[in-house]
Amino acid sequence: MLRLVISIESIVFLPYSTIFVIKIFHNKVLFIVLKEELIITNELGLHARPAAMIAKIARKAKAEIWLEKDGQKVDATSMIDILSIACQKDSKIVLEADSSDDELVFEEILKIIQEGFGE
Repeated sequence: MLRLVISIESIVFLPYSTIFVIKIFHNKVLFIVLKEELIITNELGLHARPAAMIAKIARKAKAEIWLEKDGQKVDATSMIDILSIACQKDSKIVLEADSSDDELVFEEILKIIQEGFGE
């Protein structure tokens, strides 16, 4: 006999732009994913120096941190992976953290992207 198990996702929208995706399984919260859509604002886009900044911060996380552009999702701890999504100025990206335990890391990356990497 096969048993079908369904995972339900609940998306909670808050007054600010970060989205919390709550993964629920058998009526128990498994984990909360943090997601935010951002636009690359600096003139040179997301080049080597900003990619290195993001990767350095992302390595502090306990769980996975991701960047996504046009459906391509990459590991934010890898500078090479970040550069592979070729984010020019005005590119839309999604920052995602697989655990709400990494909220401080998520916020730190979010801040440097929103500030144009200090350039």
